[in-house]
Amino acid sequence: MTAPLPTAPRWIFALLFSIAAGAAWGAEYEVGPGKKLASLAGVPWEKLAPGDVVSIHWRAEPYREKLVLCARGTAEQPIVVRGVSGPDG
Repeated sequence: MTAPLPTAPRWIFALLFSIAAGAAWGAEYEVGPGKKLASLAGVPWEKLAPGDVVSIHWRAEPYREKLVLCARGTAEQPIVVRGVSGPDG
């Protein structure tokens, strides 16, 4: 006779589900001073996919780069490019 398997607390299942659900969404790219990407050129614009988010943080020197979106999001998972306000809003 085998011993019964131990049961995991419910919070473990909730945690695993939230991690899996988060993985279904896209990547996040942070651009700006002190961020992983210092300039817009570091964003893989040609590889963006539904659910990806590009957050462009304020900096004193204006961004002078151009960008081209080469992909399309969906109604459920849009590709989001957003600006993040600086110290004066």
